[in-house]
Amino acid sequence: MSISISVKVTVPQSILNDKAMRAEIENALRGRTGPDLLRNFKKTTEGWTHQPTFTQKMSSRPDSISVSVSTTDRQYGIVNAGSPPHTITPRAGGMLRFQPGYRAATSPRMIGSSPKQRSGATVAARRVSHPGFTAREFDEAIAEEITPRFTQDVQDAIARAASR
Repeated sequence: MSISISVKVTVPQSILNDKAMRAEIENALRGRTGPDLLRNFKKTTEGWTHQPTFTQKMSSRPDSISVSVSTTDRQYGIVNAGSPPHTITPRAGGMLRFQPGYRAATSPRMIGSSPKQRSGATVAARRVSHPGFTAREFDEAIAEEITPRFTQDVQDAIARAASR
């Protein structure tokens, strides 16, 4: 499962054809928007023991310029998408051991994370009916937060190039 976000700003083709304006837009995406995206994705896993790898990519084509951050981390994908109720069984036929009290490290649509907390005496079971959990929708929350800044970064880049 791959997670990636796409934020789009439409600008006239004449602006993309202007070398100075194109260079300013690319610099803004590379120096501000891209790092902001990456920082937001990393914030969603600050409290995690397992740290997913995120990749930032810049793309420049004749008709578009974009920056994206993505991950193929399976655990991140599951947390982002949520999980329906399901049964958990041990892999090798043994026993599951866990503490029944739990506070998640993340919350739906929140860009941030804290350490998870477990509590209660350790119990053992051959199977557990997990209640599932709500999708965290990190990608959607990050896209909503970054879109206004992305738009402003592009507008500022165009203004800088136009004033030269």
